[in-house]
Amino acid sequence: MQTEVYVATKKDAEILAEIEASVFSDAWSPAAMDSHLDGVCSVALLLTADGVPVGSLTGSLLAPEGEIYRVAVLPAYRRRGLARALLSAFLKTARAANVEELFIEVRASNSAAQGLYRSFGFAEYGVRRNYYKAPNEDAVLMKLTLGED
Repeated sequence: MQTEVYVATKKDAEILAEIEASVFSDAWSPAAMDSHLDGVCSVALLLTADGVPVGSLTGSLLAPEGEIYRVAVLPAYRRRGLARALLSAFLKTARAANVEELFIEVRASNSAAQGLYRSFGFAEYGVRRNYYKAPNEDAVLMKLTLGED
């Protein structure tokens, strides 16, 4: 499988929203994705496998901090290292933007995602009670301090 990660643009808003709708119960609409892509510090990455869009990552970078909002990989493409590829590309972009700390919120039940983030050095620093809806669930707050390469 040939994969590529690239920085998404406004022309990709609908594709990004379609990936979201396949993964999240509270998916961003194409209009919301389009609005995100207008942000000065907004970042969206799109991952393709053999030319087909199958994953995305949205976040923001405003040194010295950054935040990952969403990491999505279509269900049929999971367990192939694609979320890892998206996260690696985002960390490279964050370092280039002189970001020192990255933050993310993860559903308490999403142990696979928490494990992925821990493998990159993210650590839990708190919990937001009843943060997520559909279903109601706590958010685990995680942070990564970026060092020199």
